[in-house]
Amino acid sequence: MRVHERLRRWVPLYVALAGFALCTIRASTIGPELRFVVSGTLAGSCGFATDDITFDLKDVYASAFEKPGATHGHAESAIRSTGCFGVSRVKMIFSGDQVAGYPELFGVSPGGAKGIAVRLDTLDGRPVIPGREVHWAPQPQGGGYGFVASYVRTGDMKAGAAHARIVVDITYD
Repeated sequence: MRVHERLRRWVPLYVALAGFALCTIRASTIGPELRFVVSGTLAGSCGFATDDITFDLKDVYASAFEKPGATHGHAESAIRSTGCFGVSRVKMIFSGDQVAGYPELFGVSPGGAKGIAVRLDTLDGRPVIPGREVHWAPQPQGGGYGFVASYVRTGDMKAGAAHARIVVDITYD
C-alpha cells in the first residue's frame, strides 16, 4: 500500500468529520448590545464615642480669682473617634449659655455660682468660641479631639455649683 493510497482512504473520513462539525454548529443572531449602569456615591464617614465628655475642675476657691478675666482650674478631656474614612476634615461647632460681655466663654447653669464662666480650648491652644467652627484633621479609631476647660472670673462672685452644659455639633467632609 502506497502512501498515496493510504491518504485516499483517510481523506473521506476527514471530510465526513469536517462536514459533521459544520452541520452541528449553530449560528446565533447578534442582538442589541445592553450595558449595565451602576450609580451611587461613596460618602465619607466618621464615628464618635457617644458618651458625655466630662471636665472635672474640682473645687476652686473664689479667692484664686483676683479680678475679672482671671483664669483658674484646668481639666482635659477628649471626644474619642471610632474612625474616619474618606474624610478630609472634621468641623465642630459648640453652643451653650452666653455670658454678657464675654462672647468667647460659656456660661454656668443658673441657680449656682455667679461671676464665673467656662473657657474651652483645644489641647493645641485654639480657643473654642460659641457658634464658631473648629476644624480638625480626621482621627483614626481610638484617636481623640482633645480639649481643656478652665474657669474665668466675669464679675462679682457668689459661691455655688459651677456647671456648664456645652453642646457640640459635628460635621465632616
